[in-house]
Amino acid sequence: TLARYVARGWSMDFVPADPAAGEVDDATYTTAVTAFGTLFKRERWLSLMASGKRTGLKKGDWVFMLLADPAKPEGTRISIKSVDPATYFPITDPGDPDKIVGGELIEQIIVGSDTVLRRQTWRKNTDPAHSAFGNYEAPIEYSQQYLEVAEWKPKPYTAPGLVSVPPTALAGINTLPLYHVKFMAEDGDPFGTSSLSGLERIISGINQAATDEDMALAMAG
Repeated sequence: TLARYVARGWSMDFVPADPAAGEVDDATYTTAVTAFGTLFKRERWLSLMASGKRTGLKKGDWVFMLLADPAKPEGTRISIKSVDPATYFPITDPGDPDKIVGGELIEQIIVGSDTVLRRQTWRKNTDPAHSAFGNYEAPIEYSQQYLEVAEWKPKPYTAPGLVSVPPTALAGINTLPLYHVKFMAEDGDPFGTSSLSGLERIISGINQAATDEDMALAMAG
């Protein structure tokens, strides 16, 4: 019920990069509407936002990312993908927990009979771990690792077809491709809070005989 009344009436408009330049001319406006309209229709953006809205209310966070394949025909290269927020780990500035300087996606994949961690990292030039830290014109730096799931410390994992990527500058990319929307955000907390926060305690208090499995089934509907 809450999701029905949250974030209703999404709209989009286009403004000039330089407000002093005046309004966007008709030709530019039409081109922008056509380009973004085609992109959003192809990527089912409205459906993605509706799903993300519910995800944010339930889990406290919604994460999506932009992908691009330069080998595809022009006009079809950009993709928008929803990401499980449990796999997303923001990298914050050491001196300011509210300043995001990078992000990681850590996903479990199956390779043969092995469970492997795929770790992707993006760093801005404001991240001290970026090779060009302090150079505000430096692009985003990307790396990819495959790690063996070990009991104490993950170890590098190698297998045919798995390509690790050392820290590499992404020429022309200056913005993180990961977009994190927090529900009920609080200062200093890298993640949002679910609208269901505390409900498990209430259920447990009402029915002391309820097991974790009972509550999990009830919460899943």
